[in-house]
Amino acid sequence: MAMSTVEVRSPSVHFSNSERTSIIPSNAAENKTGFGSKPSQGTTTNQVRLPNLWLAEGQNQVTQAQIAEQSLRQVGTELSNIKQQLARAMQLGVADKPSLDNKLSASQKKIKSIIDTAQFDGVRVVDHQLQLNLSGAQTRRFSIPGLNVQRLSEKAEEIKLDFPHGHSVMVNFDGLSSGRDVVDALDRSLIPMGLRASLAKDGTVLFQVSESIYQQMQQKVRVSGQGHRFPAGQANSVKLKPEPEGVLDWQIETHSRESIRRSLVKVNQFIRAAQEGIEHTHETSVKLQQSISQTYLPQTSLSSEELATRLAKVNPKTPSFSTAFQALNAQASVRRHSVVALLKS
Repeated sequence: MAMSTVEVRSPSVHFSNSERTSIIPSNAAENKTGFGSKPSQGTTTNQVRLPNLWLAEGQNQVTQAQIAEQSLRQVGTELSNIKQQLARAMQLGVADKPSLDNKLSASQKKIKSIIDTAQFDGVRVVDHQLQLNLSGAQTRRFSIPGLNVQRLSEKAEEIKLDFPHGHSVMVNFDGLSSGRDVVDALDRSLIPMGLRASLAKDGTVLFQVSESIYQQMQQKVRVSGQGHRFPAGQANSVKLKPEPEGVLDWQIETHSRESIRRSLVKVNQFIRAAQEGIEHTHETSVKLQQSISQTYLPQTSLSSEELATRLAKVNPKTPSFSTAFQALNAQASVRRHSVVALLKS
């Protein structure tokens, strides 16, 4: 049979006159162009590049997960060291408090360094709650002590919040509007500043901001009121309360036995968070790698007997292209002369 080229366009399977076979995987059947094949007229270059972009994104996420897992293990080690120091102080007492505080401070600085350097493309992959961050954008939530819509709700008061770099906003309690309305109005005023406001169940006003802006605020905001919820006159500096408190916000207390006990409770919480973060990160990494393998790596070739069995299902008198395509898709390394024989009728 004098045939050097067999080309079937409708199902996007292309066989050139070389010995190379190009078949689109079954899970990409909706795409108009296969990997390595030329785009048909009307197919954009972006459409052709999408599979490669998805593959690169998947590989990047695997790398991020691996960096995060290693960093979380290091953080867990430092938290265990802190726990040992606190447990010893709880049992034996604090004979040398400055020395204990220096050791604890050194461990905390190391934890901060580990988290800050656990980056991919300049973005941290572990957040302050010791969880994997694949989204890139990290946000922080905080509250201002005393700013609660249920506190003195019947009292009218205008409260001014002064944020860094000259930004300020007014919170208007008129004694009539609901707490939800007050917070909604505050939220609209904060949007141009890159902040958002929401209402907690207990009436606390919660603020949300990006990690970078939160660091610029240095955990402080200046507040002035009219003598009800906050003092009138000159604005007072108020320390922000993280919601919830993260490992980078934690201040270890050792001034009394009770404070050491509280610190032990807190470090145990962070150790559990680190363990959960490691497990979740490892599972995520495995799933991502499996997904990449199943989607992009070639399938295992069939034996000659298995291929013959599948090809035998094709009736040459009433050829079913879908059946033929299924067989060809399963055997990506089939040679051109086999294809010619299969489609000859």
